[in-house]
Parts: sequence; structure tokens; C-alpha cells
Amino acid sequence: MAKFGDIISSDVPVLLQFHEGSYDDTSPDVSLNMRELANMVGESLRIIKIDVEKNPKLAQVLSIKNLPTYMVYQNKEMKWRQSGALTLSSLLDNLKKYM
Repeated sequence: MAKFGDIISSDVPVLLQFHEGSYDDTSPDVSLNMRELANMVGESLRIIKIDVEKNPKLAQVLSIKNLPTYMVYQNKEMKWRQSGALTLSSLLDNLKKYM
């Protein structure tokens, strides 16, 4: 995985979705929503999924307590954060102001 600082320093907004590997495997709609979202937003938003089991230090530093947790970063600044499952339309509504 690229360095976190490099990922969030982009001019293009970056959506981070923190999930647990086993949760993601048993909830295919979470993965499908991210693929659908990627198709809908094109290059106006970069989407990165981060498995907290594989990145425990990052999850601890960012105080990830509930999964999934979504964050939007742009130019190293957190613009938005929300925990809990969201429908695709709700997620898109929240992201529109950052794209």
C-alpha cells in the first residue's frame, strides 16, 4: 500500500472506506456499492478501500471504532467522516459537495 500521506495529499478528493476483511467478504453489497460508485464518479473522486485487519496501526491512529468508516481527504485535509453502513444514494449525496 502506498504511504497514507501520499494518498491523502491529492488535489482530487479521496474517499477512504475502512472495512474489516471478513466483513467485506460476507457483505458483497459493500463491495458492489464501491464499484458502482467508482463507475458513477469517474475521475472526480478516488476510492480506496482499507482493511483494518491489514492496517491496524493506521486504524488506531485514525480512531476507527465502527465499520465501515468513510473519510474524504483532499490536500491532506479531512473533509468528511462517517461511520456505519450507507446506501449508495446516501453515500453519493454526501460526496457530491467534494467532487
